[in-house]
Amino acid sequence: MKKVLKLYKWLNDLPESFLFELDFEEFYLDHSNLNFDIEQLEIKYDANVMIYKADNFNIHNSKKKQLCQSLKMKNVPKLTVEKINRIEKESSVLISIVLYENPVQFKI
Repeated sequence: MKKVLKLYKWLNDLPESFLFELDFEEFYLDHSNLNFDIEQLEIKYDANVMIYKADNFNIHNSKKKQLCQSLKMKNVPKLTVEKINRIEKESSVLISIVLYENPVQFKI
């Protein structure tokens, strides 16, 4: 969990009890393979960015929570979605980029 919190600093704003319920296996952690800077994406889109492993994106531990089920995603224009999709396609690894609200907002 320490590595995840170091790579995705915004997760530190979430309650510890919630963090312990998350499925960290779906997060992409080898940022050395990425050809973009996550912090720059966060600044550019005023969002909390999470990179998911796309090769096993649909495999979830049913006993764990997923961020997309609990947090509000950033509402972005179509052009931004297209730019994010392009970044994903140009990546040397299979990833999915999700933008969450900044500051973090839980779904009701």
